[in-house]
Amino acid sequence: MGVPYENVRIICDDTDNTPYATRVGGSQGTWHQGKATYLAALDAKNKVLQRAAEVLGGKAEELDIKNGKVFRKDMPDKTYHFTEIFNGWSMIIGVAQSLPDGIDQAMYPREQVAQFGKFAVDTETGLVSVLDYVPIQYVGRALNPKIVAGQIRSAVYHG
Repeated sequence: MGVPYENVRIICDDTDNTPYATRVGGSQGTWHQGKATYLAALDAKNKVLQRAAEVLGGKAEELDIKNGKVFRKDMPDKTYHFTEIFNGWSMIIGVAQSLPDGIDQAMYPREQVAQFGKFAVDTETGLVSVLDYVPIQYVGRALNPKIVAGQIRSAVYHG
């Protein structure tokens, strides 16, 4: 959106205070909700630029945002703070949906997984015991390594 990360506030709350989101089961959270969040940020940015175009004149396509300030692309040194543009407006809300409508296969990872196990089999009873098990998964850049590790562990237990 063109605003510094320090100015972003993440709210971990329930749907009484935040928009509805799909479940995060089955390792879907980052892909489904992450894409929706990205698209919602683009929608919010577009709304900011539309409002800025109304205030400053011109078209939204002629404007951009960097470091929390709006500027004309042909005059990047002349910036406008959000307070100058919104003057009394309280908030902009970006809205997006990634699933279930419009599934975009390009957004899904091509998983790379290897799993190794060491097992003992009681040949009389057929009982199989897991002695050791190591799942290996390429996850790209883990946004939250603890959650990723938990999802992998959970998938192993379910399997």
